[in-house]
Amino acid sequence: MVLAARKSKKKSGKSPKARSMELMRSEGYMVADVEKRLPIPGLFITRDLFGFGDILASGNGENVIVQTTSAANISTRINKIDESEAAQRWLFISNNRIEVHGWAKRKIRGQKKVYWECVRKNIR
Repeated sequence: MVLAARKSKKKSGKSPKARSMELMRSEGYMVADVEKRLPIPGLFITRDLFGFGDILASGNGENVIVQTTSAANISTRINKIDESEAAQRWLFISNNRIEVHGWAKRKIRGQKKVYWECVRKNIR
């Protein structure tokens, strides 16, 4: 019996997190990737900042933690944030916000061109 090596699918384009970081920078924020990958060989496990954030953005007189996801998973992420004591403490501090960015591909009617749209939900 011969076992074939499994080819990994190569992702093309930017991740939702990279798109959100680019968006926040374009709005004048200083941006940091605060999601960390745990150093466990063979496993892909990440840890969010305070258990709910992927990006920390600071600027325009405020601090924003951004959770990025696909547009289909926005409600799941909002529920996760609503249940987080750390998120409530973050929001209690003056000038702090939380945003959920849901990314989806959109097609222009009658054209083949596809673009990315960000659905933004502000948690306050």
